[in-house]
Amino acid sequence: MTTVSYRFPFAIAMILAITTNIHAQWKDIYNMHEGLVSVTDEKQLQGYADKTGQLVIPCKWLFAREFSEGLASVNDTKGKWGFINKTGQLVI
Repeated sequence: MTTVSYRFPFAIAMILAITTNIHAQWKDIYNMHEGLVSVTDEKQLQGYADKTGQLVIPCKWLFAREFSEGLASVNDTKGKWGFINKTGQLVI
């Protein structure tokens, strides 16, 4: 059994609720940056979900890196790299 410090019980409970919800829906999840987390589906493709686990950018990338300054690098199934914005639009 995990011991939880009572100094920050609400924050810990929120983190557990968010990560449990996301883990239940996706094969893998990665670090959250700028409100979006890279997730992997059952086909081994990556996309982005928000903090509730809701998919906001479809899983269609071989690699989907973390967002920084509104952009994330992605690699498509043809091997091409680029950058997408938070709506999933390829911008570079």
